Amino acid sequence: MEIILIRHTTPEVEPGTCYGKTDLGLPSSFETEAENVLKLLPSQVHSIRTSPLFRCYSLAEFISKKMESSSFSPAWKVDDRIQELNFGEWEGRLWEDLPRSETDPWMEDYVNIRPPSGETYKELQARISLSWSDSLQEGRAWERLKKEEGDPSEYKEIWLSHGGPIRCTTALALGLPLENSFRLVLEYGSVSSLRIRFGESESYPQLCYWNKKTKE
Repeated sequence: MEIILIRHTTPEVEPGTCYGKTDLGLPSSFETEAENVLKLLPSQVHSIRTSPLFRCYSLAEFISKKMESSSFSPAWKVDDRIQELNFGEWEGRLWEDLPRSETDPWMEDYVNIRPPSGETYKELQARISLSWSDSLQEGRAWERLKKEEGDPSEYKEIWLSHGGPIRCTTALALGLPLENSFRLVLEYGSVSSLRIRFGESESYPQLCYWNKKTKE
């Protein structure tokens, strides 16, 4: 099985704004960026799992329509669990305007400390892990059925998500310390890949590539 992790393209937002679950628009560069993402994808995937936020959903829709035009229509899953971190009362505010008495402790331990009315990074990974389990279960069942039919095909699923969830997913898959996951550089419109091999009861994920982008 292959899970193709795509971070959404550049959002329309004032630089320095704190945003996670805030639903942002997209600039006029969206279609060009989306075309560049498409160049990095296989011609066929079996399913698309997307965050419901507009910046992800729009790219999922773009990719799906392009694949449909080539006579291959992937299944859709809108999954709230792969949304970005909820920053609570900080959402939509400039980082520089947030009180240091709140942000300093959070930056020291964002894995375990939540923004006011928001969630911790650990809580984000907990919901991501549910999507991960569902995805692997579906991929295992599909590949097992194909194998019984004498077909060694690999199940491919796209995840259209955000920087935090993609890093969380990768840390979960590879057994990396969650607090180190932000050492992984991840740009807008980038494509990464995890390949999972299935044993009798266990799964064995490997990172195939990370933060791939088409050269302009």
